[in-house]
Amino acid sequence: MIYTFDIEDYYKNFCKYQLNENINFNSYFFHQTIEISEYLKSKNISGIFYILGEVAEYYPELVKKIFKDNHTIGLHGYNHKKINNFTKNEFKNDLKKSIYIFNNIDKKIKINHYRSPSFSMLKNVNEYYEVLNDLKIFNSSSFTNTNFNRIKNKINFLKVKEKPLPSINLLFIDYKFTGGSYFRLTPLFMLKYLIKRYKCNNIIFYFHPYDFFYVEKLNPFKYINKNKPISLKNKFRNFFYNINTKNNKKKYNKILEIY
Repeated sequence: MIYTFDIEDYYKNFCKYQLNENINFNSYFFHQTIEISEYLKSKNISGIFYILGEVAEYYPELVKKIFKDNHTIGLHGYNHKKINNFTKNEFKNDLKKSIYIFNNIDKKIKINHYRSPSFSMLKNVNEYYEVLNDLKIFNSSSFTNTNFNRIKNKINFLKVKEKPLPSINLLFIDYKFTGGSYFRLTPLFMLKYLIKRYKCNNIIFYFHPYDFFYVEKLNPFKYINKNKPISLKNKFRNFFYNINTKNNKKKYNKILEIY
């Protein structure tokens, strides 16, 4: 099994892209990432940590800690901006900016893994792979299996190996059962069934720091003007991304034990 982690601060991203408000990183995000790294190390598991460039810029000591714990460092973009509408040069500059940050933290860090923010590599795909190839980033995990199967025959991967995340089409939903809110929603017995049905020895799990702590008191809506209306879409989005975080650690630990 391959254990991957998107290292981002959900509340900072939510406020920026949904509420048009800029806030600082929160301490819960930082400490939970440290805990994840150390726990994996204690189990002799090496994970892939896809880190935002701005996270590395703000928390260089976090990157050093993850690298010291023998995990692989990958890129997740600079600030989690979706890449759907990036030009080829914009995409390349976004990656180069982050690579520069990591190189300044530790010259030994070699970036060879990439995951697009929010699995947003859906347009201009061949150009994106050209950029990854030019920057010698030869491993990508930027698709779900459902989306990947639709377009894989139209893609020129060059030297890049794409490793899509497991997903099933469930009532028109791209159900990514090995990570995020979908993992938290899916009972353990159903997860085991889906993993067995998937018939793959290298199933990719993906998590975030906020998947493992209860964050109700970090309500992002407190950062906006009280007179500003909050859309039902944003209320549901915040609810969905925080669902069942209280009980997720137990399930996560069980998965590590089984697989």
